[in-house]
Amino acid sequence: PVSNKVSSGYFYNIIGTGIFYSMASTNYYFHISDRQLYEFDITTKTFNKIDIQFNVDELKQQYHGFSNQSSWIPYSCFENAFQTLKDLLDETLPGRPFDKESQLIFYKHLNASIDGRAGEKIYQFVKSKLN
Repeated sequence: PVSNKVSSGYFYNIIGTGIFYSMASTNYYFHISDRQLYEFDITTKTFNKIDIQFNVDELKQQYHGFSNQSSWIPYSCFENAFQTLKDLLDETLPGRPFDKESQLIFYKHLNASIDGRAGEKIYQFVKSKLN
């Protein structure tokens, strides 16, 4: 039986509980939420769990921390199993730490009014268009 429950709470799954695929005449099922891979035989209806091993330190080295994630997300840090809220609060995030100056630089590209006077500036703009 398969489940959608996730142990870490940091996995995004929008496609279902798993994926069936064949490779070199071998059938596999990858259970997304549990991140488990199984090899199975349709005729005998047997399956074997395939252990997947990762070097966690190597994976953490690949995380950017706070950075430019994309053109739509110029400064952020994605929360996931390796970059948790606890890591953020404990200041133990892998990758770049939060940098207020970098955030402000990127934010200026999105918002022309970061000085706290946005409402006043909008009011003046609308007023000028109505006059």
